[in-house]
Amino acid sequence: MEKIGFVLGNKPANPLEFWIGIERGKLVQLDDIVKVETRLENRRIVCFYGIVTELYRYLEGSEFIFDSKDYVQGRLPAHLAYVAKVQVSRIEDEVYVPPFPGDPAFLVKGKELGKALYFDQMVEKIPAGLLKSGEPVFINYRFLNGKDGAHVSISGISGVASKTSYALFLLYSILQTAKEKVRALVFNVKGEDLFFIDKPNKIFKEREEEFRPLYEKLGLSAKPFEGVKFFAPPEKKGSLIPATEGRKEGVNVYLWTVREFAEEELLRFMFTEGDDGVSSIHYVIDKVTERLKELAELTREGQKDNPAWEGRLYNFDDYSDIGETLPPYEFESLEDLLRFLKRLVNNRRRCNSDKVFRKENEEFCNKTAEVYENWFGTVTVSIAYAFLRRFDQALQHISPMVVNPDALEGRDREEFKINWKETPLSIVGINRLPTIAQMFVVGSILKKIFKEKEKIGRQPVLYVVLDELNKYAPRGGWSPIKEILLDIAERGRSLGIILIGAQQTASEVEKRIVANASVKVAGRLDASEASAREYDYLPQVYKQRALLLKKGQAILHQPDIPVPLVLTFPFPAWATRAEEVFQEVADEDLEIFNNYSVD
Repeated sequence: MEKIGFVLGNKPANPLEFWIGIERGKLVQLDDIVKVETRLENRRIVCFYGIVTELYRYLEGSEFIFDSKDYVQGRLPAHLAYVAKVQVSRIEDEVYVPPFPGDPAFLVKGKELGKALYFDQMVEKIPAGLLKSGEPVFINYRFLNGKDGAHVSISGISGVASKTSYALFLLYSILQTAKEKVRALVFNVKGEDLFFIDKPNKIFKEREEEFRPLYEKLGLSAKPFEGVKFFAPPEKKGSLIPATEGRKEGVNVYLWTVREFAEEELLRFMFTEGDDGVSSIHYVIDKVTERLKELAELTREGQKDNPAWEGRLYNFDDYSDIGETLPPYEFESLEDLLRFLKRLVNNRRRCNSDKVFRKENEEFCNKTAEVYENWFGTVTVSIAYAFLRRFDQALQHISPMVVNPDALEGRDREEFKINWKETPLSIVGINRLPTIAQMFVVGSILKKIFKEKEKIGRQPVLYVVLDELNKYAPRGGWSPIKEILLDIAERGRSLGIILIGAQQTASEVEKRIVANASVKVAGRLDASEASAREYDYLPQVYKQRALLLKKGQAILHQPDIPVPLVLTFPFPAWATRAEEVFQEVADEDLEIFNNYSVD
């Protein structure tokens, strides 16, 4: 090891931090790892490992402003002091005493760096990036897969903090190195960048000699993601063509049938405005959801005698206007459901307000009241209308994804399902959907995953990557999606559901979700955001560093290491947008080119 200095005696030292003087000619940078050995009075040797968190140069004995100029010109005898503050990361053998002034300090590299940062105690470790010195950084996998902890929170300014890039790199690292069976599901929320991660990156290919060694240092192979399936919503109602621009090949459409919509209680995810969740309108949402589930169960039961009912949803309410088809009749779409509910509420209003009509149609009004209560409970007609207005508003965006089985054109229903258990990596596109539809898709998929995991248990471990977490689980208000995300944050680790959440501002995300993240990553932060309590895991000097981070840099905090680490991560070997896709020349094209001649 290279000796770089000694412990200072003119500054206080304690077991958790101390100062060292750096000898002339030695180069020490922020984030370098330092080792100090001290011999106690009983001759026992204690080793201190730490990270350089602050560096200062100054002239000892200088008092006046222009002394520095005189020193440079050789007219003032002075000593140039170069000192560093060291934050202790590990003490061997855990004797908590300060080092002695004058104890030599060494720069740590290679294998001993693993001891300084507890990498030697990690039974299974996941490559997380590189220190400034080029040494690899690891995360204890037990704090990623739920055995000792779970979940990752990534924060930073949009477009600068590389949140999505780091989430993908970490996911790539997990998929390559984890010894257990893992699966991943990523929501593509911006552009179509993630629809090309199975293709090689053109920029990486051009600078392969520069980038590939970084992957080799981390023990990773540099190649695109493998075993990827892509999913997108239909481009319009009644279509089975994916709503994508840059890529159509290999992209599957995801859909729900009307019966699945009812069985899986997905109506709740059409109402995502943040409020307390206990208002009258939420009572109506619950009532309608329960009634739809009842009808789905009745339809499934009736399917035994009517095989043609498979996958369909029938209404068994003994209620119809003159000239209407008598029940049971099929809800072929959400529009059918809306029309039925509107008619029911309108009839209920008329029966309540028109005494003459009620007297002339007493039996009809009594039946209307009975069916109305089945669907809406005891709320007034005005509350029912408020429900219908919000349902109608959301329906126009969500209806194309909820279809009748006939819309599948005879194709297998499984083609349109996101089967995360059989696919190493599933990319779910929601980028072209309006906000209400995005929230419906995220909530519906996560709810189903949670129920499936409750049945099958921890294996395989599923990693869910969700950007813009502050939109889906805001600190204030309530929504069914937020409820699901809270369940994942608090109970997901026992079920093997691990959330990798990214957000611009962790201070605006539900605090229980952020608090349950064992691994926290900060990219470039805004000054006001860095001062929030959610970043108290960063010492003040690291908060200042976070204001200056560049793309490809991040600050990593994990439970095993008491000091955050500033790291970089390699340039992606996979394409992150359509224009980055590397196009390989086919053999037949190359042969034509070689045989081509100009007369």
